[in-house]
Amino acid sequence: MDNQSSYNLSSPPLIPNFETRLTFDRNPTMILDQVLSNAVEGMAHFAFMPWDSHALIYRTIMGVGFTERIDISPWPRGATGLQVKHCVQALYDTAFALARKPITRPGYVPKVYAGLFLQNRQIGYMKWLSGRPRELNGGGDSRVKSNLIHNSTVALVRSDAGNQTGIQVAGETTGTLVDPTDPRLAIRYTVFTQPIPVLDAWTAILNALATAAPQSVYETGAAVDAAGVSGETIVHVHETGTPPFLNWGTLINALRLIWKTITNNHWYQAWDFDLTYDGAIVGEGYIWNPRTTRASRKSLQ
Repeated sequence: MDNQSSYNLSSPPLIPNFETRLTFDRNPTMILDQVLSNAVEGMAHFAFMPWDSHALIYRTIMGVGFTERIDISPWPRGATGLQVKHCVQALYDTAFALARKPITRPGYVPKVYAGLFLQNRQIGYMKWLSGRPRELNGGGDSRVKSNLIHNSTVALVRSDAGNQTGIQVAGETTGTLVDPTDPRLAIRYTVFTQPIPVLDAWTAILNALATAAPQSVYETGAAVDAAGVSGETIVHVHETGTPPFLNWGTLINALRLIWKTITNNHWYQAWDFDLTYDGAIVGEGYIWNPRTTRASRKSLQ
């Protein structure tokens, strides 16, 4: 299949007059796996929030047991200019810029500072850095559980990506994931042996989540064809024609769960998957790269 020619690729909407101004540290000292997981969790966190709502509080996104974190805050503190859509765009811009940088130390990436500007005026900042977060001061800052509905320090659980069962047959791994936050959602998957570049898979998942972010989580008809940084790896999801239809909230949760499973198992490989809700198939999709992967079953449908 010709690179991208058969896809109508998804992407998040451009925000007029918004700019992410990036400064990268010289030395790659941040653990790559943790950085990737924090970014996906942060993107899913904001994708669940109304697109035009204000991001009024300081947030830290940091996995349980992690040493790396992402801080996002309005500037100046207490100002109302920073919105959810700016946070989504900043995460997207930073991730793709980071993925384009050469890896000079395997397994590590540099710290990043991002100034968030609207009409050339700073409205917020974002830092990808190491170490424990500062103490939240109670002036609107808060800590919550990792259900991605509230504002907070967002927790990831590294060791439990969901209830998972699987078997290997002829080099392929098949199984089922059950969302621990919503057991009605299950993902039946096949992981193939063909590899996909790590940063390509990561940016494709982030692109899909950023594309979902402007939508209402309750709206049905969810579908994405999102490319990674190289433009080659594709994350494809579409709903099936039988009710209950796939809504954007289910799609977001499914991609979060798939990414956690990928990183926990280091399954940076081609995927086919079906999304089921209350036992009915509501969507299906795949992750694959035509340069490194033979066509998956669903990519040929």
